[in-house]
Amino acid sequence: MSTDASSSRAPAPARPAPPRMWVDVGVFLAVTFLGGGLLVAVQPALGIDLVVIEIVQFAPALGVLAVMALHARRPREQRVVRVSVGLSRAVGTGLAVAVGVGAAVAAALAAVGAATTGRVAVISPEDLPAPVLLVVAAQFIGAAAEEVGWRCYLQPRLQGRFGLLPAAVAVGLLWGCWHVQVFAESPLYMGSFLLACVAMSVLLAVLLDGGPRGNLLVSGVFHALVNLAMLAFAADEAGAAGQAALAAVCTLAAAIALAVHRRRGTAARPGRPPRT
Repeated sequence: MSTDASSSRAPAPARPAPPRMWVDVGVFLAVTFLGGGLLVAVQPALGIDLVVIEIVQFAPALGVLAVMALHARRPREQRVVRVSVGLSRAVGTGLAVAVGVGAAVAAALAAVGAATTGRVAVISPEDLPAPVLLVVAAQFIGAAAEEVGWRCYLQPRLQGRFGLLPAAVAVGLLWGCWHVQVFAESPLYMGSFLLACVAMSVLLAVLLDGGPRGNLLVSGVFHALVNLAMLAFAADEAGAAGQAALAAVCTLAAAIALAVHRRRGTAARPGRPPRT
């Protein structure tokens, strides 16, 4: 433990982001949003069933490729994209939490189905347009393609300037707004969905802060499990109630994870305020 005078100082405030950073972020968001609209329009022509995979999920990955293209002549600057699939104790913990929260989401959606329809609506494998294993694999690939942009690029990029929590909330709101179709739903549906996105963003930011940032095993598995739970228990049929259940579970999980994260930070740096 360092005993120099600087150890007693409060953390320096976040510095203003340089113009170059905002150019990169702007390019990422522009390609992600505009590319998403294009992919939505193209999917019917490709004949790919939405239950198997929604190719709009590749839009954030395209946004990352666009940012990397901007830095093609500056190899060192390409490190702004952090992608890791390595295993570690922190990654193992993150995976365990991801599986646990995914199971809780599935249970909550099953309970909502039972309360609203009198039965637990579970999709039958025979009703799927492809074999179950193919659907599961495709869902993970799609989730990972999204996470490459949101958690492997945008979260670390903003977190380095503004801290974990402000960055996670911003990423969550942008991620939620990217799903533009929710703005055609009821206020309860839309609000619950956006809250769920922010809560999941905060949860993933905390889980990834304990190990290599941008770990696709943690964020991809969590994202895929939530999507599969929503598919399996017909969250679309539950409507706003299903989104409210998702938001409640994820908000509780994020609050617990953030509290543990802050407590560990305080224990590691006694006498200093925890960093976010």
